[in-house]
Amino acid sequence: MKRILGCTLAVCGWLIFAVAVIGHFSSLGDYPSVAARGWEKFDRSLVSECRSWTALQREARRRVVSMNAQGDAEEVMLTLFGLVTERFTHHAARHTFLSNWLLVTFGAVHPGFAHIRSPEIMVQRGHALLCDQSSYLLLRLALENGIWARHVGLDGHVVMEAWYDDDWHMYDPDLEIMPRNLGGDVLSVEELARTPDLLQKYYGNFASMVDIVGSRKNNTYMSYPAAAWFEWKSNVLYWFEKLAECLKFALPLLVGCVGVWLLFHSAPISRRGE
Repeated sequence: MKRILGCTLAVCGWLIFAVAVIGHFSSLGDYPSVAARGWEKFDRSLVSECRSWTALQREARRRVVSMNAQGDAEEVMLTLFGLVTERFTHHAARHTFLSNWLLVTFGAVHPGFAHIRSPEIMVQRGHALLCDQSSYLLLRLALENGIWARHVGLDGHVVMEAWYDDDWHMYDPDLEIMPRNLGGDVLSVEELARTPDLLQKYYGNFASMVDIVGSRKNNTYMSYPAAAWFEWKSNVLYWFEKLAECLKFALPLLVGCVGVWLLFHSAPISRRGE
């Protein structure tokens, strides 16, 4: 019995470890990405040019400097907004069994576990993000370029807001919307919700979005600590995802080693003494 258990643990442990290694170090671990919607500004060349979070940060900085926008917060935001909308299409970025078997297993219990929250994985593993992911990516780029920003959870949609000129300004990279008033200023979520004509102008082509943005009852604003997601459980899952990136190797390696140990110690004493 001990020998069967040891064999089972050894085989399963080393197989899952091999899956984790293959998925982590090859394109087989990429998440499914989809083609751009007809009106999106998606530039496929950016996918290969910015294949890592570091490369995306570098490209963001290059664009800000080339636009000479360092001293103008709105110009910086427009530049960063353009980069994110050009780099990604619309679709939920989720872990696969090859990218992280542990999170996919937990995801069978609750889908939130398999939802990708790490910017590094979002950029490295594909080019499609859901609204909370693309707005979070833009938030991180804003913070790294000296602009305070927060993640905003609406009742069915997620955007971000940047703080400059003594007010919040809304950016929606998923639907590629920057709502402006008649004076050309980018509006906050609150201002847009209170301006029915502009709300209809910017979100009227998207089913149910006028009601979602216009209703402020269940909005969640998260700006502390810096780089926080719009709700507490997303922040917990963000750090769990980072831990799981280590555990996906460590756990099967441990199981495999225990299996080998059991196999070795299940041999008859007479045989071990030979």
